[in-house]
Formats: sequence, C-alpha cells, structure tokens
Amino acid sequence: MQPLLELTFDIKDYQTLLNRTIVESWLEILVNQGYRLVSALETIDCFKTWWHVHQPGRSKHRLTPALEKLLPTMLQAGITERLQSELNTFFQNHNGPLKLCAYHIEKTLEFNLNLSPESLCTLSIEVDQKYLAGKYDGDGIQAYKHWLEVVKLTYNHLHPFYASLYDASFSHEPSTDWLDAFQGHVHNLSLVNIFGPELVQRFGREHLLKTPAWRCELLDDGGVLLLPEPYWYGYTPTWQQTTDHLGISTAHYRHVAHVASLLQQYDLLNNPTVAQLAEATAQSCVLEMLKILLPEHFLPMNSSWKTENELNAIIQRYADLTQGEWTIEQLKTTFEKFQTITEFHFQNQRISWNYDKVYERATINIFETINEFAHQHLRGSFITIHSHVLYLPKGIPAVLHKLLFQLKSGWPKREELHYLFPQIPQEDWDLVLAGPNKLMEFSDNYSASSTCDAQRIEQCKLVRYGLSLSQGW
Repeated sequence: MQPLLELTFDIKDYQTLLNRTIVESWLEILVNQGYRLVSALETIDCFKTWWHVHQPGRSKHRLTPALEKLLPTMLQAGITERLQSELNTFFQNHNGPLKLCAYHIEKTLEFNLNLSPESLCTLSIEVDQKYLAGKYDGDGIQAYKHWLEVVKLTYNHLHPFYASLYDASFSHEPSTDWLDAFQGHVHNLSLVNIFGPELVQRFGREHLLKTPAWRCELLDDGGVLLLPEPYWYGYTPTWQQTTDHLGISTAHYRHVAHVASLLQQYDLLNNPTVAQLAEATAQSCVLEMLKILLPEHFLPMNSSWKTENELNAIIQRYADLTQGEWTIEQLKTTFEKFQTITEFHFQNQRISWNYDKVYERATINIFETINEFAHQHLRGSFITIHSHVLYLPKGIPAVLHKLLFQLKSGWPKREELHYLFPQIPQEDWDLVLAGPNKLMEFSDNYSASSTCDAQRIEQCKLVRYGLSLSQGW
C-alpha cells in the first residue's frame, strides 16, 4: 500500500488557524465546491458509505442498515453535526489539533485536513496517490488538477509563507522545515511547492516564473505555485534542471544575524544597525547576544523578598517587561497569619492570588504564579535564561529553541544579509565583511560579565540544549 501524500502549509501566526472567520469561510467554500466535511472520528462509516456510492463495483460488502441511513447525507455537500460541534470547541478553547476529512459528492476524491495551531503552525492535506493518478475516474491529469484547486483555495485563505509535499517513499531526500522556509532557505523541491510573497522576493519573481517546470503560476497575493512535473503514479523526484535554476542547496548554517532577523520579523527588534548586529555576533554566549538585541525585554531574576512592598515591586517589574500589555492597577499584597494574598485589577477584572503559604513565604514561586497568569491573560510568556527572565510573544520561544541548535559563529554571505535586512544599505556591511572586523573589538567589554564560559557561541549551553533548560515556555 502506497503511503499518503502530505502537503504541509507553513503558517507564521498560529492565531490564523484559531480565527473562526478565516477558517469557516475556507470550509464554506469547500462545501460550495461539493465536499462533505466530517469529523476524523466519523471517517470509517462515512468512507464506507461514500465509497459504496462512487465505486459500487469495488465495494466489498453491502451497506448495513445504519449506513443506509447515512447514505442520503453523504450525497449532500455540507458539514456534519459532529464536526460542527468539534469546530465550536476548537474555537472556544483556542487550541488544537483539529482533524477532519473531505469527501467530494460527485468525484472520486477524498482527503484529510489536519490543523495544528502550535508554535510552528501548520495545516496539512493528506491524500491517497491513487486519487491523483485518476485510477478510479480514469483521467489522471484532471483528477490532479481538481486536487490542486483545493490546494490553491487553501493557500488563498490562509496565506502560508511556504508549502511543500512530503512523500514517504522518498524520505531520504533533503527537506525544508518550518524554520528553514521562514528564514528564506529552501533545501529541495517537491512535487508541489508554494512560495509565499517573502520567498518570492528572496528568489526574484521573474526568476521564479521562468523556472523550467510543468507549471509556474502566480497566486492572488503574489505567491507562486511551482510544479516541476505533473503527478503520475510511480514518479521519481528528478527535476535537477529546476533545482539548478533556483540555486537550491542543502548546505546551510544559522548565525546571530538569523536570530536578529527572526526577532525583526516578529516586530521585537526595530531598525537594527550594523554596529548592534556586530556587537551581538561577537558574543560567545546566547544570553549576552540576546541582551544586546533585546535590552528592554530582559529582567534579572529576583525571588528574594521579605515585605509586601518588595513582592509588589517584583510583580510590577514583570508587568513592565511586557511593555504596556500588562498594566497593573491597585496592586496590593497582604501578609496574613495563615495566607499571603496579592490582588490587583487588570482589564476591568479583579485578579487574586492566594499563595497559601503559612510559615515559609520565601518558598512562594512567584515566577510560576506570574507565568500562569500570562498563559491565561497575555499574548506572551516569561521564560528563564540563566539568571534572567525574558518576555516573548507566544510561539516565538519554540522557534528560537529550534534555531539555537543550528547556531554558528560568524556571518552569512553578503547577499543573504541583504535579504535578511533589506533596510540596511549594502555599503554598511563593508565594516564587518571586509578584512579584520573593527566593530567586534568592543565585545571584550561583555566577556567579563558573561554568564557563560564558552569561547565560541557553538560551545554555549543554550546552543547545545536550546531552551530545554529554561522554564516558562
């Protein structure tokens, strides 16, 4: 049995998949195009019924009375009650994943949809290769084109920055993961490739559209659908001419410049200068590097307090770290004989923390309490790095964690720097890329106070372990 083909859309903001308006309008169009959408928990019975309708000669068994009752609904496009209930829960709870299946009421085509609104947010479409080959309807190209219409419809609604097809038959081929594509690096081409507007800019629109391929199509938002060849059963991914045209290579390292670009893409780092980037690049410790790039997002971790006012001051410093997102009003901590209580107002709500510590107030984990509040009320979370606390929007810590494992000292090539920081004039890079780097000399001032004994950034614990030793993310 051939494995399913899986087309994965990489999405920058996980909130896109939690946006009820966006997702429901996308599903509504699928319904209008003739699909019956069902919960993943309904697929066994729904598939048997649907298959009996479309391929009665291939159906091994007669329908049971229960499936006979299901038959009329599988002839109508729409959304089942069970799936609608799961959708309601999905949007109310703001988490996933969500899995469903789509059956076309006229054509022999069905596929799975998997929504994963996590930090590295994706949506995938899984389809049996036999449908795309036209084995059941007799016309392979038309079956494939019909499925591609679903692909384009999905792209136009969710606007991913990249999409590619995974075929387990070629699992040995190099792959492009979420972070690779997000930072402009495509390591291979698959049977189906979609470049969002940012990647189109990276490769050049005209250059992409002139790629020797079966189809290169400009999409509504400026993205490009690239299909090296049409699908046929038993294909092999041998489109070297297409790969060579785009200059795709599997070799790639990540540098401090990529960390800075990531922070810039999430609006955490505004208008970085070459001097700032050079200073950060000169560090051998990830913490020191991040303190240079995000000086206003760090706070020395302090859990030492004895009085109500000292505890209030710590809480206020955490709130200040969010740069206005968490505004505290009427903050008050009370030490009572059998409990400690902190109260304050936030967005017209009265928040009360009862630490329930009688004799050992110093053991109260204020970081844990604050992060639980952040999880419920804020758009970000507090994470610990060595002896510091860093506040980052949700989703970014997981991306940063993945990036740190691949971090190398030094600089990317000039053309990549221009792509990462298009606002910086080309001539400004001469100071750091030509000959001895004078801008790096002042980094010695930071070595003495570093919390890390690494001589190169590759040796830093945060590169070896990522954020796995940190709390809060």
